[in-house]
Amino acid sequence: MTMKERWNHAIRITTLFLFSGHIIPEKDEQQSGKKPKRPVYNNLDPVADQIVFASGPNENLKTYMAFRTNAWGQMYRLRPDFTNSNKAPRRPIKEHYIADTGNQPVKRIGAKLALVLPPKNLVMYCRAAKDEDWIQSLSGCLEGLDGVELVSQWVTKANLRQPHPKPREEGVVDFDKAYREWYHRKSDTERFHAFVMPKTRGIVLMFSDENYMDAPIEIWPPGKSQDHDEPIRSRARIHEGTVYAAVFGTPEQLPLPGERSSDEKDKLNLYTIKVSLPKKCPDSLLRNRRMMKEKCYSLKEHIRFGIRNPAGEYDVVNADPISLEES
Repeated sequence: MTMKERWNHAIRITTLFLFSGHIIPEKDEQQSGKKPKRPVYNNLDPVADQIVFASGPNENLKTYMAFRTNAWGQMYRLRPDFTNSNKAPRRPIKEHYIADTGNQPVKRIGAKLALVLPPKNLVMYCRAAKDEDWIQSLSGCLEGLDGVELVSQWVTKANLRQPHPKPREEGVVDFDKAYREWYHRKSDTERFHAFVMPKTRGIVLMFSDENYMDAPIEIWPPGKSQDHDEPIRSRARIHEGTVYAAVFGTPEQLPLPGERSSDEKDKLNLYTIKVSLPKKCPDSLLRNRRMMKEKCYSLKEHIRFGIRNPAGEYDVVNADPISLEES
């Protein structure tokens, strides 16, 4: 079946959205400890102002079509129809299709797509180098990539995050203006046909010495006690000469300042990080008698997850003992 014939067996979707959010377990599943039957999301963010390449996930060789999203995550086709597929259109096309690899059209809800979000700087470079052929060129570079497989679902207004209020100070850029106006135009009962990208939160601990390899790491979020609460555990590893440890979790496990507690101390978002010394200690630690005796050291770090993208929120911490007391 040719690509044109494949798309002839697809269903036309006039309004499709792309959101991202953290998965939250339902109450009964939290109590039973069972895995949720389907992902449940809350406070969904629109994947705004992005170039997205989408393809049916079951093709042997994925051919990606280009879309762009607007300020509230609505997807628009960027590739023209098959009769004029060599040049990009002057403006986005609202109508698009969800492809099927067989002879039967896909379902409106439960359809699967593989999505790739190329970095914005890569899109700009390709646009500058290939001019009107940049979509076809970049799509060719993505052939064979698996992408992130997502399933379409209904999303209600209650699942979306509330827009930020209008800034009171003059001169402050109102990044949420378009989303806020769109959000308030929608009724509380309205549903949106959408793909949802699952988010995560992550902390990456960086070390300067390869001798930290395999060192045990324990992390206590704000409000958690070293004496009474179980830590989040990890181990230092090495990849291409970089020594690091990483932990990932949900907003409940890795909270932002004041997100989980009204306690003023918790609002500081001081995470406690305990690093147990590896078997082969770095030379810089051998001079510290207290550290050698305790076989570990602790850090207090402000974690604000300032590195953000549609896939999640992240922060990077220097986990070396950098103070005079620690080193």
